[in-house]
Amino acid sequence: MWFSNLKIRIKLLTGFGVVIALSIALSIFGYIQLDNIDDVYTVLIDRSAKANLAITEAARYFAMYRRDMVSSIASAGDTAAIDELKINYDKNKLAMEEHFNDYFEAVEYDTNLGPDETKERQDRGNAVLNKIETEYEEAASSVFEQAYANNVKAAKAGLDVGLGIAAEIDEEIDALKLMAEELTDAVNISNSEQADLSKNMLLGIVAAAVLIAVSLALYIANLITKSVEGVSRAATSISKGNFDVEVGSEGKDETAILSNSLLELKMVVQHMANDINKLNGDFIEGEIGSRIETSVYEGEFLNIIGGINKTIDELSDDLLYSVEVVSAVAEGNFNIEIKEMPGQKAIMTQSFRTVMANLGQFNKDIVSIIDGAANGTLGLRVDISNYKGGWQEMAAGLNRLLVAIVEPVREAIGVLEDL
Repeated sequence: MWFSNLKIRIKLLTGFGVVIALSIALSIFGYIQLDNIDDVYTVLIDRSAKANLAITEAARYFAMYRRDMVSSIASAGDTAAIDELKINYDKNKLAMEEHFNDYFEAVEYDTNLGPDETKERQDRGNAVLNKIETEYEEAASSVFEQAYANNVKAAKAGLDVGLGIAAEIDEEIDALKLMAEELTDAVNISNSEQADLSKNMLLGIVAAAVLIAVSLALYIANLITKSVEGVSRAATSISKGNFDVEVGSEGKDETAILSNSLLELKMVVQHMANDINKLNGDFIEGEIGSRIETSVYEGEFLNIIGGINKTIDELSDDLLYSVEVVSAVAEGNFNIEIKEMPGQKAIMTQSFRTVMANLGQFNKDIVSIIDGAANGTLGLRVDISNYKGGWQEMAAGLNRLLVAIVEPVREAIGVLEDL
């Protein structure tokens, strides 16, 4: 199939292109649908919510408005404190009235309501506001007057009246809030069906897009992984030292290129292994001058082979130098200079110097004994404390030999002297 012969990046681009196109189409359709739903919700819910918010805020300020009246009793007789409470009282009252006006306006322009419902809400709101401005305001004014006069008992009596009226007002406000909340809930319910329908449509499109994308992805993945798995198996075999595995491909996509590159790597590594094995065989056979030809390698492979050759050079040089030292000693040259060797090879330097020192000292001891015997001194011996191990045994053996030779000579001399 023509698609399977395409390069991997073309396959991926084609697959991604289809997925992106589906995503764009889905996004555009979803945006349009959601925008329409949002517009509907914004208009309907905003209209119903305005009345709910306005009456809720009116209730909150009425509670603050009532709190200032209650607080005036605790400040009875303190004119400055009561003045401050009265200022807050007036501010909260004004804010409450503004929110009642917002409520009336929201109810008037709420298209979710019919004419009768609008009138009912406006009438009940006006009744609450009228009760606040007449009955409640009268009781609150009495409480403040008694508080200014420091007449706590009368102020508390007026407070009881005011709180009773406030409780009735709270019930009416709660009824208005309940009516507004019920309307908001009704709007939400009426629009939820449309929202559910739109969501189902979107989910259907998403499901179709996902199905197509997954199918396409699995198809492309199968094409790619099938060839990649073959290359991976070959690479695993080569990593374990199996160079008999077949590698290479006549295809044109990236996996074929990868397979052919792996074949080149296999040939280089196999050639390197053969060269190293040959070098090892040459050394076993004594060909210490054998080296690996570097002209066939490049890059880090060249550095590796160069490093092996350099290591062999160093070992060969050390071996040849050891032969040179041993040859000099064999020829009786005990004064040859031993060079310093680096690292752990320094033990060779020390060993050569120890051998040379022992041979030199042994030679001096023998020459000294010979010269002493020539001058008639037969009691000279080798000082075995200058030696260790086998060298000490050799020195002790030489001393025993001298004793065996000298003692008969001394006895002969004694006999001759007796004559």
